[in-house]
Amino acid sequence: MINIQKPLRTVTTATKGATYCVALEPQNGRLAASVQVGKTVKLWNVATCELIWECAGHSDNALSCAISPNGKVVASTSQDGNMRTWDINTGKKLISFKDHKKEVFTCAFSKCSTFLATGSNDKTVKVWEVNTAKLLVTLEGHTAGVFGVAFRPDCRMVASRRG
Repeated sequence: MINIQKPLRTVTTATKGATYCVALEPQNGRLAASVQVGKTVKLWNVATCELIWECAGHSDNALSCAISPNGKVVASTSQDGNMRTWDINTGKKLISFKDHKKEVFTCAFSKCSTFLATGSNDKTVKVWEVNTAKLLVTLEGHTAGVFGVAFRPDCRMVASRRG
């Protein structure tokens, strides 16, 4: 049982401003990714609270992040309308995903680590192939920006919520 009355770890940084998103590595929670006010994504060692790497690559504030279920890739989204993926071991930028017309508020990996979904202020959800950045489908119909996306465990459906 987890004691939710007392935090297990608190990571404090010299970063000024809000932390927009934190994502734990799904396999064993040894790593955490974060995005704060600014154009960077950070990877942390949860046990030691040490910064492993910090990568810049967005041209505007980073807004969300996710770690793939296989523990190999970190994804980050931004106000610049793009999503980027990063090698979890090196912090090297892998691929830029570009097709949204406005801020990308959220992202989520499928359980199989093959697909990424993004939700944007352009009122769309897009589903991408992780390794190639191939856009597989654009889902329309929201009347406001999309602030949440999630895959069904069998990777055959994506759910979304508007802001």
